[in-house]
Amino acid sequence: MARLSLSPAYLKESIKVLFKRGLKKSVLGKKVTLADHDKQLLAGIHNNLKDFKSRGGRSGEFRRVDLVHKGSGSVYLMSHGQDEGKNQSILLFNEAVVITPGPDLWVYLSSEVDVKGNGLGDILDLGLVQGTKDGQAYIIDQPIAELVKYHAVVIWCKQFEVLFSVAPIR
Repeated sequence: MARLSLSPAYLKESIKVLFKRGLKKSVLGKKVTLADHDKQLLAGIHNNLKDFKSRGGRSGEFRRVDLVHKGSGSVYLMSHGQDEGKNQSILLFNEAVVITPGPDLWVYLSSEVDVKGNGLGDILDLGLVQGTKDGQAYIIDQPIAELVKYHAVVIWCKQFEVLFSVAPIR
């Protein structure tokens, strides 16, 4: 992982990223809301956790990385879209998720459980974080069986190569 450097180039790049993503969202975060059908998926998971697990579903909790970078709340990785003939998966963040805001945060699935100690490993990039507060959903164009090599959900700042939070999934 990169070390923080307060060189003029670093400061200049930091300011550019803050203004590009929006100073308010980068510092205070952004609240998002799950769509109604995603809320129903979460309710189904909570009502029948045994069925969720038997279908290959996995879940985890975001953790603190250090004094500044932390997350809380649950994530759920499960099969999705099979009724419509699609073989996709979905990653859901529950409505209690809170992540330390940052300028360039991305969601990855990582092959490493100990991302802080071992690095990212092999990753699957799911895109920019939709928000740092509340629930969100990420559709993955792969069946759940192809995602078994991934053991953690990672919130990563691409711009500065900093781990913001990690949720080991089991």
